Amino acid sequence: MSEQFKISNGPAKLELPLWKANLWFAVVWLMMMLDIADRSAVNAVLPVLKKTFSLSDAQVGLVSGIIGLSIALLAIPVATLVDRWSRRKMVSIMVFIWSLATYFTGQAKGYVTLLVARLGVGTGEAGYNSAAYALMSAWYPKRIRGTMNGIFQTAIPLGSALGIMAAGAIAYKYGWRACFGVLAVPGVFLAILAWFMPDYKTVKEDVDAKRTTTPSIVATLKYILTSPSLLCVYLASASAMIALQTFGTWGPMFYVRTFGMNIKEAAYIIGIIGLLTFPGSIFGGWLGDMFLKKSKKGRLMSAALNGTLFGIFSTISLLVAMQSKNFNAVVVFWCLGGFFLGGVFPALYGVTQDLSASFFRAMAFAFIPLCNQLLTGFWAPAFTGAVSDKFGLTSALIVVSWVAVVLMLIFAYISSRFYDRDDKRIAELETP
Repeated sequence: MSEQFKISNGPAKLELPLWKANLWFAVVWLMMMLDIADRSAVNAVLPVLKKTFSLSDAQVGLVSGIIGLSIALLAIPVATLVDRWSRRKMVSIMVFIWSLATYFTGQAKGYVTLLVARLGVGTGEAGYNSAAYALMSAWYPKRIRGTMNGIFQTAIPLGSALGIMAAGAIAYKYGWRACFGVLAVPGVFLAILAWFMPDYKTVKEDVDAKRTTTPSIVATLKYILTSPSLLCVYLASASAMIALQTFGTWGPMFYVRTFGMNIKEAAYIIGIIGLLTFPGSIFGGWLGDMFLKKSKKGRLMSAALNGTLFGIFSTISLLVAMQSKNFNAVVVFWCLGGFFLGGVFPALYGVTQDLSASFFRAMAFAFIPLCNQLLTGFWAPAFTGAVSDKFGLTSALIVVSWVAVVLMLIFAYISSRFYDRDDKRIAELETP
């Protein structure tokens, strides 16, 4: 007989005072910001790495993109441990691992050892997001989940700004190796703090036996893989990741080549842009919550609108760079594009939590980094570099941005066609 399951009312959720939920939310937000800072720091020193190790643009892109390989390979196994063992403990372990790997990035003696160190960073990051989103979904009610996801996502542009600006400044004065040692230190302290976060036990009710049990991995995977709306959300997120990974990796190099900046100046500009665009994540999450009041598919509508506006404004920025090289105009339209790109992800991430039960929320989210990195994030920077080697970086960025937008819109639309069916399934699953 196929396994049947429903949510057990008590242990699957956390009842925290708002102040306590907000306090621990701030902790996971800081971890996310550090995660992105450690990941983005290498982008600030790519021009130096290219010269130091005599790399092509394609090889340079792989330095940033290879993190995605370990994230993709480990996302599901680690999420299984998150759901079945402990979210807080897995967060703690993951933060410690990526911090250690960040330190060893600065100790790399050659291109291969540099890639191995970056793989280690991805190993640590593989399970952090899935655990964090599962915890936040337990800490906050559904009606504000999109907004909280949006606030959480602000850690991405702010972390990117911190990592790039800090790495650029430290590398300019002390050399590129020093910046990774500095960025590795805070993670150790956050890893210790994470060990004490409030968590919940993962259980389900066996309908036939009338008892509480640990959820089956097979049953969980079967549910996710037979949900077309979830699968298409994963593909929509992976499509948007093409743009995020490409612009994040090649942004500093674009300003170095287009305006003749040094790495410190380019890192400063990218950092300022990150600080200016971070409200886009809040906007995207909030807009999804607002649209959700009118339609169950509101988060998908928010993602589609934000993605389209990103494509328009980023293209204007790049065309201005090609035609007139008006620095102020390039930065203004680049900021607008970044603002709306940031709004895509919290909306899509919210869908994964809305269409999953509390006992497999981490697993449901784990397919996001798996698809983001394996399908697109791993190869997108290297692919852009290969196109850049042939046609130039600015042209490559235009082409890749619209590939990302069109694919994201297609998959978001397909997801919306199955949303009502899958929403009904999850409602039946969570009925006591």
